[in-house]
Amino acid sequence: MFLFVILVVLLAVVFAVVGRRIGAAKGRGTEGLILGLVLGVIGLVIVAVMKPAPGFDPLGGRS
Repeated sequence: MFLFVILVVLLAVVFAVVGRRIGAAKGRGTEGLILGLVLGVIGLVIVAVMKPAPGFDPLGGRS
């Protein structure tokens, strides 16, 4: 049972980190982190199809 809890927590952290990385590429890092943590794979799919944040420049201001 303890191993199962550790596995679930570890997977939640992995999904949160991946969601944060995907969301950060669209200016939505916090949303990606929360959706990945709470919804797992479904959250990652949602973050992947979200539009970039208004006014977000994916090139970081470079021309």
